[in-house]
Amino acid sequence: METLLLLVALCQPTPNPIFGPGIVTSPEELPTTLGGDAWNNLVEWADNDQTEPDTNKQLDFANKDENDDMVILAMAITGIAKIPDDRTLLRTAADMILGPDGVGPVGVFDIADGGPDWPESYARNVAPVMVAWYDLITQSNLSPPVVTLAERQHVDQWADWFPTKVPGTNKSMVEIHEDRPQNIGANAGFTVLSCYVARRRTNDVIHHIDVLWGFLGNANKHNWADSKYGKCGPNDLVCKQWWPDQTARRPVLMLGATKEYPPGSGMFRILSGCLCDDQRREPPPGGNCPPDSSSGCQGFDCACWVWQPHLTNYVWECEQGLSMQVIVAHRLGYNSFGWENSAWLRSLDWINDPSLGNNPVTSGDDDRWVPFAANYYLFTNYPTAGTMNVKPGKCFGFTDFLSLGGTWQ
Repeated sequence: METLLLLVALCQPTPNPIFGPGIVTSPEELPTTLGGDAWNNLVEWADNDQTEPDTNKQLDFANKDENDDMVILAMAITGIAKIPDDRTLLRTAADMILGPDGVGPVGVFDIADGGPDWPESYARNVAPVMVAWYDLITQSNLSPPVVTLAERQHVDQWADWFPTKVPGTNKSMVEIHEDRPQNIGANAGFTVLSCYVARRRTNDVIHHIDVLWGFLGNANKHNWADSKYGKCGPNDLVCKQWWPDQTARRPVLMLGATKEYPPGSGMFRILSGCLCDDQRREPPPGGNCPPDSSSGCQGFDCACWVWQPHLTNYVWECEQGLSMQVIVAHRLGYNSFGWENSAWLRSLDWINDPSLGNNPVTSGDDDRWVPFAANYYLFTNYPTAGTMNVKPGKCFGFTDFLSLGGTWQ
């Protein structure tokens, strides 16, 4: 009977989201005490001291290494946190989004040609701008408003349009998210969800929440078994070597997951919480994976089932996008922190476990904002590598400041 009740619960329709203030934050949630390392770092980014973007050009989403999106986010947070709001800073951020001719992001994407970095670029760079615009710039209490009604409508058009298309490709950002159970897919997921929440698209949010729940392990909501990346098609068992269950993909491995290594040894390694589509992409110590003749795959992007795990920069980037999706889902009223035996927490435990070769202090320096968010919401104590100069990441940042004061919802 208990099993039947559990199955019934898992198959229940996902309830409607409860839209609150903002996608990720709101003016009322920002810390009121300004100063200290986190604030000073935020102000430096807002002042362009570290990245010096060209504010006379349109925002460059097509460059995956461009930091304009994070400068805009820093400007928006700083401009709202100041008392009174800093109109000059907020308007500068708005102008960077809208561009010198005022056509805004839609104009950028209409003329963009994609390029080799397109999935990384657009997946990473859009969500911070959505948060800056919808959560902060347009919510300023200044009179007259920082942006005009026409400018709001133009960005609204973009937010409605963007999930349906990626320039220079025949795919949508939704497809990129749902086809890729790894870093780019997770970042694309945050981008898509930020657009949906900004525009209060209830049905689209519900579908996205089901996909996210499936990412965390609930195949009744969304089965990732048919997802694919590069040469790794849905039937390519070589590319599934990190999965204990070769017939089903759960991007975050389930509680109690194990796999035998070395094969035939009877020694089973604990994989609970592993983001294994990215973990398999990390080369073993001392070199790349051996070529696989069945798929033609070779080099760093191939499957290698080896123990012990090694450097996890790809896994950390996936964690960035996953963390933000889970936080947004929480803000929409869903129990995303507890889904699938606390899958988000288990994924964080995996990448913060030194016994697995992982350490946030030695990971990529743009990952260090993630533990601040996790410690705030989950009451954990992951290492944060100090608060000095915490660099923003691929899809978000400045959580060392946002988590101060206990007002972040």
